[in-house]
Amino acid sequence: MKIIDNDKLSRKSNIASLKLNNAVQIIIDNPLGGPHPFHLHGHHFWVVGMGGVNDGNFDANNTKHTILTRAVLRDTVMVKERSYVVIR
Repeated sequence: MKIIDNDKLSRKSNIASLKLNNAVQIIIDNPLGGPHPFHLHGHHFWVVGMGGVNDGNFDANNTKHTILTRAVLRDTVMVKERSYVVIR
């Protein structure tokens, strides 16, 4: 709502300007003890990586964290407890 209301965003906001047709990959970590849905209003995204329960936060240097070979197009994804999801 802040952008719609033309308010200034918090310094904690992580804003990235992208050129048209560029892609961004986002890692969503869930350190909590229960699953949590993630949704982007008005957007679809490819789920390109997903950890299992208790896999921990995503770490690109950890070989147990894999990127899926067949991405799934979604607008909502469930991030398992103490795990991660990678979307593009």
